[in-house]
Amino acid sequence: MQQDEVEILRWRKTLYQAGPFQVVEATNLSGEPLVAVGENLSWGEEGLFLASLKEERHPRYGRRYRVVRSRPVDVQEVILTAQEKLRRHIPGALSLLEEAGHTAFPLHALAHLLGLPQEALARELEKTPGVRVAYGRVGFERNYLLERSLLASLEARKKEGGYPLRPPPKHGLSETQAEIFRVFAKGKVAALTGGPGTGKSYTVAALLKSPSLEGKTVGLAAPTGKAAKRMEELSGEKALTVHRFLGYYVDDKGEERFRHNAHNPVPHHLVIVDEASMLDLPTFHALVDGVS
Repeated sequence: MQQDEVEILRWRKTLYQAGPFQVVEATNLSGEPLVAVGENLSWGEEGLFLASLKEERHPRYGRRYRVVRSRPVDVQEVILTAQEKLRRHIPGALSLLEEAGHTAFPLHALAHLLGLPQEALARELEKTPGVRVAYGRVGFERNYLLERSLLASLEARKKEGGYPLRPPPKHGLSETQAEIFRVFAKGKVAALTGGPGTGKSYTVAALLKSPSLEGKTVGLAAPTGKAAKRMEELSGEKALTVHRFLGYYVDDKGEERFRHNAHNPVPHHLVIVDEASMLDLPTFHALVDGVS
């Protein structure tokens, strides 16, 4: 929403000195109609109109708009216009939230940001193609399906049985850090979390020295080249970016692919991924698929 000067409103053969107006949809350059709400006019027949504006440059006042055509509109018409505009912009808003890491944004928070009742927003979202509302959250349908698939894959790995790893002698790990070995005894997937300085890297170094890994291959990966380099320095082992690790390439049709997938997993007994929280959903899904 932008605020500009609309110089004179010609309406019903009467002149109004308009002053500042809130321009709701700035399509004046193409000559298309737009909705403008006058701040100094009362709400209703005189305060709300649909107009085509012509942009002009005033030597004293700068950019101004001259009303070419206008007609009054009622509140219901504005509501329908706003709903249509909302439907057009929902995918763009969800894309921005996705870039910020939100694959399933809370519905109540989105309603608050847009200044709309939650129930009305939910109805509009359900009409928007490619959008899914579930469990009080909203996101793209493709992300919903990816998350469901990812959850099913991880749940299956839990049921496959553990991969016992013995800690190295004199490892120096705390009781909490040593828990990683007990987690691997229960299942094939483990998450090592903690803030800076809590010993995550030290724990990974001890994990790599496990006697159980003798004669086994270990793959190290990270989302970025910088993170992979740091992982190499801390572990003393070769580390790759996740895309290089999975063998990223573009096929003849221009589609992005990974050489290592569910049908051709990476040839490692253990895979360690540093900074995994930086991975986007499609890459994480591909990573889980590519690790047997």
